[in-house]
Amino acid sequence: MLFTIILCCTTLFFFDHKELAYGEHAIHFSVGLIVFPLTFTISNVLQDRYGKLYANTVTRYAFICDLVLVSIAYILCNIGDRNDYFSVYKQPPVIMGVTFLLYG
Repeated sequence: MLFTIILCCTTLFFFDHKELAYGEHAIHFSVGLIVFPLTFTISNVLQDRYGKLYANTVTRYAFICDLVLVSIAYILCNIGDRNDYFSVYKQPPVIMGVTFLLYG
């Protein structure tokens, strides 16, 4: 369950940028990329404890949940006449695809 939540948060918070001031320099980072390494850690722990098949099954179902969440957001942004929703939700399918390529 935690793996699925983190994966979905990574997809949805990818474009939520924060700035961290370090002396005279400003460091910009994506909030979604902070929690993304946790998915690898959880997957490795699941594989060590329960085996490769279990870890792959958890990963597969997490991606299905992520696909459903992104699909719902994408469908909702295309309903109606407002274009501001589309400007927010047009990128998650691309992010999910890149995540799938990196993780798969």
